[in-house]
Amino acid sequence: MQCSSVCCESLATGYSGPSPFGRVIVSDFYDGALRGLAECSVCHKSYRFDTVDWDFDKNVRAVVLGRLPGNEFDVLADLMAKAEEPSWPFWAPLFTARTHMAAETVKAVDDATEATERSAALPNLLVAWSSYCEEIMGSTRIPTPTANEFRRWTKNLHSKEWFRIVGVEDRNEEESGTCV
Repeated sequence: MQCSSVCCESLATGYSGPSPFGRVIVSDFYDGALRGLAECSVCHKSYRFDTVDWDFDKNVRAVVLGRLPGNEFDVLADLMAKAEEPSWPFWAPLFTARTHMAAETVKAVDDATEATERSAALPNLLVAWSSYCEEIMGSTRIPTPTANEFRRWTKNLHSKEWFRIVGVEDRNEEESGTCV
């Protein structure tokens, strides 16, 4: 992942190009990032992201992003760094270190991760990015006034519509993996 001079604010306007996220913490992984936190390398705003769909090869992920309050990203990164050395820009912590950690440390990290992810605002960005978050293929702002409206909106979208909304064609129409 190269360091980008593009700010995350550009994601609301249909940006495609190098990712603005200089640090990514992955809390769920399957052939790439499924869920986690991302921090803009320009303005340092941070977001929770959740994968809602992927292309056939799982190389392009459609993700929704919701802003995290304050310095939640740094607080969680500092806690996780006590158990495992960070590997920026793309860090999938504790997948190997977990077996060597005391049970109470695992629980503390899990609880902090869950609390940080819950603190995020409802998603208001939809982004198509590469499985390791280094390239943005398309992006747009999404309307999410309430949690119920967001759930209703995501439930009514069928596979492939996520990519259409950000202007990205799924390269293989055979199958995708809607996650919501």
